[in-house]
Amino acid sequence: VDFPLPVSADIDSEVVGKGLSDGPPSILVTTLDNAGLKEDDFYCFGLTADLISDIARAGSIRVVPMTTMLQSLVSGGSPEAAAARTGVRFLLKGSLRSRDGSFHLSVDLFDTGSGALVWMDSWEDSREELNSIKGKLADGILKVLGVQPGSFPGITSPVGSTSSACEMYLRARHIWR
Repeated sequence: VDFPLPVSADIDSEVVGKGLSDGPPSILVTTLDNAGLKEDDFYCFGLTADLISDIARAGSIRVVPMTTMLQSLVSGGSPEAAAARTGVRFLLKGSLRSRDGSFHLSVDLFDTGSGALVWMDSWEDSREELNSIKGKLADGILKVLGVQPGSFPGITSPVGSTSSACEMYLRARHIWR
Protein backbone atom coordinates (compact mmCIF):
# COMPACT_ATOMS: atom_id res chain seq x y z
CA VAL A 1 0.00 0.00 0.00
CA ASP A 2 1.34 3.42 -0.95
CA PHE A 3 0.77 6.22 1.52
CA PRO A 4 1.06 9.62 -0.18
CA LEU A 5 3.02 12.22 1.72
CA PRO A 6 2.31 15.91 2.06
CA VAL A 7 3.94 18.19 -0.45
CA SER A 8 6.81 20.20 0.99
CA ALA A 9 5.92 23.86 1.35
CA ASP A 10 7.91 26.94 2.14
CA ILE A 11 6.52 28.79 5.15
CA ASP A 12 8.54 31.85 6.10
CA SER A 13 11.60 30.39 4.36
CA GLU A 14 11.38 27.12 6.33
CA VAL A 15 10.72 23.97 4.34
CA VAL A 16 8.10 21.81 5.99
CA GLY A 17 7.22 18.23 5.14
CA LYS A 18 10.85 17.45 4.26
CA GLY A 19 12.32 14.13 5.31
CA LEU A 20 9.10 12.14 5.60
CA SER A 21 9.48 8.41 5.01
CA ASP A 22 7.10 5.93 3.44
CA GLY A 23 4.95 3.59 5.51
CA PRO A 24 1.58 3.52 7.19
CA PRO A 25 0.95 6.74 9.10
CA SER A 26 0.85 6.69 12.88
CA ILE A 27 -0.11 9.62 15.07
CA LEU A 28 -0.25 10.79 18.65
CA VAL A 29 -2.85 13.52 19.20
CA THR A 30 -2.12 15.38 22.43
CA THR A 31 -4.82 17.08 24.45
CA LEU A 32 -5.42 20.57 23.15
CA ASP A 33 -4.01 23.23 25.46
CA ASN A 34 -6.66 25.49 26.92
CA ALA A 35 -5.57 29.06 26.23
CA GLY A 36 -8.75 30.42 27.79
CA LEU A 37 -10.74 30.05 30.97
CA LYS A 38 -10.37 26.97 33.19
CA GLU A 39 -14.08 26.29 32.78
CA ASP A 40 -13.45 25.54 29.09
CA ASP A 41 -11.18 22.54 29.78
CA PHE A 42 -14.00 20.23 28.72
CA TYR A 43 -13.83 21.64 25.16
CA CYS A 44 -10.13 20.78 24.90
CA PHE A 45 -10.59 17.30 26.30
CA GLY A 46 -13.74 16.55 24.31
CA LEU A 47 -12.42 17.82 20.98
CA THR A 48 -9.22 15.81 21.45
CA ALA A 49 -11.15 12.63 22.28
CA ASP A 50 -13.45 13.10 19.28
CA LEU A 51 -10.51 13.81 16.99
CA ILE A 52 -8.70 10.64 18.09
CA SER A 53 -11.87 8.61 17.46
CA ASP A 54 -12.50 10.24 14.08
CA ILE A 55 -8.96 9.64 12.82
CA ALA A 56 -9.04 6.03 14.03
CA ARG A 57 -12.38 5.42 12.25
CA ALA A 58 -10.81 6.49 8.97
CA GLY A 59 -8.76 3.27 9.02
CA SER A 60 -5.22 2.53 7.78
CA ILE A 61 -3.81 4.95 10.37
CA ARG A 62 -2.35 3.81 13.70
CA VAL A 63 -3.74 6.22 16.27
CA VAL A 64 -2.59 6.18 19.89
CA PRO A 65 -5.70 5.77 22.09
CA MET A 66 -6.66 8.59 24.47
CA THR A 67 -5.85 6.59 27.61
CA THR A 68 -2.40 5.62 26.31
CA MET A 69 -1.72 9.23 25.29
CA LEU A 70 -2.67 10.52 28.75
CA GLN A 71 -0.57 7.85 30.51
CA SER A 72 2.43 8.63 28.27
CA LEU A 73 2.15 12.34 29.00
CA VAL A 74 1.88 11.76 32.75
CA SER A 75 4.87 9.42 32.87
CA GLY A 76 7.13 11.41 30.57
CA GLY A 77 5.96 14.98 30.59
CA SER A 78 6.49 16.35 27.11
CA PRO A 79 4.43 15.47 24.03
CA GLU A 80 7.67 14.70 22.17
CA ALA A 81 8.69 12.14 24.82
CA ALA A 82 5.21 10.59 24.69
CA ALA A 83 5.46 10.35 20.89
CA ALA A 84 8.87 8.67 21.18
CA ARG A 85 7.53 6.15 23.74
CA THR A 86 4.55 5.24 21.57
CA GLY A 87 6.66 4.99 18.39
CA VAL A 88 4.50 7.21 16.19
CA ARG A 89 5.52 9.03 13.04
CA PHE A 90 3.40 12.15 13.61
CA LEU A 91 2.65 14.33 16.64
CA LEU A 92 -0.29 16.74 16.71
CA LYS A 93 -0.26 19.57 19.24
CA GLY A 94 -2.65 22.46 19.43
CA SER A 95 -4.48 25.02 21.49
CA LEU A 96 -8.03 26.23 21.87
CA ARG A 97 -9.30 29.53 23.16
CA SER A 98 -12.93 30.36 23.68
CA ARG A 99 -13.75 34.03 23.96
CA ASP A 100 -16.76 36.24 23.34
CA GLY A 101 -18.82 33.44 21.81
CA SER A 102 -16.14 32.25 19.42
CA PHE A 103 -13.42 29.63 19.26
CA HIS A 104 -9.86 30.04 18.07
CA LEU A 105 -8.19 26.71 17.37
CA SER A 106 -4.64 26.27 16.11
CA VAL A 107 -2.76 23.03 15.47
CA ASP A 108 0.73 21.93 14.44
CA LEU A 109 1.58 18.50 13.04
CA PHE A 110 5.19 17.34 13.33
CA ASP A 111 7.19 14.49 11.83
CA THR A 112 8.72 12.91 14.94
CA GLY A 113 11.74 11.51 13.08
CA SER A 114 13.00 14.79 11.71
CA GLY A 115 11.15 17.22 13.97
CA ALA A 116 9.92 18.97 10.82
CA LEU A 117 6.69 20.88 10.86
CA VAL A 118 4.49 19.03 8.35
CA TRP A 119 1.25 21.00 8.57
CA MET A 120 -0.29 23.80 10.57
CA ASP A 121 -3.62 25.52 10.49
CA SER A 122 -5.88 27.69 12.57
CA TRP A 123 -9.56 28.50 12.63
CA GLU A 124 -11.65 31.12 14.30
CA ASP A 125 -15.39 30.78 14.26
CA SER A 126 -18.47 31.21 16.42
CA ARG A 127 -19.44 28.60 18.98
CA GLU A 128 -22.37 27.79 16.72
CA GLU A 129 -19.87 26.38 14.23
CA LEU A 130 -18.23 23.88 16.61
CA ASN A 131 -19.10 20.92 14.37
CA SER A 132 -17.65 22.71 11.37
CA ILE A 133 -14.41 23.45 13.23
CA LYS A 134 -14.11 19.78 14.24
CA GLY A 135 -14.74 18.71 10.66
CA LYS A 136 -12.13 21.11 9.24
CA LEU A 137 -9.56 19.84 11.71
CA ALA A 138 -10.21 16.17 10.93
CA ASP A 139 -10.27 16.93 7.20
CA GLY A 140 -6.88 18.63 7.28
CA ILE A 141 -5.22 15.89 9.32
CA LEU A 142 -6.61 13.08 7.17
CA LYS A 143 -5.41 14.82 3.99
CA VAL A 144 -1.90 15.22 5.38
CA LEU A 145 -1.87 11.56 6.43
CA GLY A 146 -2.83 10.57 2.88
CA VAL A 147 -6.45 9.56 3.51
CA GLN A 148 -9.27 10.93 1.37
CA PRO A 149 -11.57 12.52 3.99
CA GLY A 150 -14.76 12.45 1.88
CA SER A 151 -14.76 8.64 2.06
CA PHE A 152 -15.83 8.70 5.72
CA PRO A 153 -19.24 10.35 6.28
CA GLY A 154 -19.74 11.79 9.72
CA ILE A 155 -16.04 12.38 10.35
CA THR A 156 -15.35 15.60 8.50
CA SER A 157 -18.97 16.65 8.06
CA PRO A 158 -20.97 15.67 11.16
CA VAL A 159 -24.56 14.82 10.46
CA GLY A 160 -27.52 16.27 12.34
CA SER A 161 -25.89 17.70 15.43
CA THR A 162 -26.51 21.21 16.69
CA SER A 163 -23.80 23.20 18.43
CA SER A 164 -25.71 23.18 21.74
CA ALA A 165 -26.11 19.39 21.57
CA CYS A 166 -22.41 19.08 20.74
CA GLU A 167 -21.47 21.28 23.71
CA MET A 168 -23.66 19.26 26.08
CA TYR A 169 -22.07 16.05 24.74
CA LEU A 170 -18.54 17.42 25.31
CA ARG A 171 -19.41 18.56 28.85
CA ALA A 172 -20.93 15.18 29.73
CA ARG A 173 -18.00 13.28 28.26
CA HIS A 174 -15.55 15.41 30.24
CA ILE A 175 -17.46 14.86 33.50
CA TRP A 176 -17.74 11.12 32.83
CA ARG A 177 -13.96 10.81 32.19
